[in-house]
Amino acid sequence: NVRMSNVFDAASNNKTEVSNSLVLDLINNCKGLSDINKQIFIMKAVNECSHKEIAAKFNITESSSATRFHHARLFLKRKIGKAL
Repeated sequence: NVRMSNVFDAASNNKTEVSNSLVLDLINNCKGLSDINKQIFIMKAVNECSHKEIAAKFNITESSSATRFHHARLFLKRKIGKAL
């Protein structure tokens, strides 16, 4: 049994406590989140890529990668909170 708060704790701490498929299902079924923010969240939370790696892939700064990850994380927390 996985608690929803663990999804975000794992994402923010790069832990693998939560099933990767659960995180992927959450993010892929969430309407209203931009594709790039989805991809960044998946790369960081699931694939454990660094912001440096993500920035290079999308040709953005590391701080932009971190900001987009943070926004995606907050967006998902709000969406899940409304569904509970």
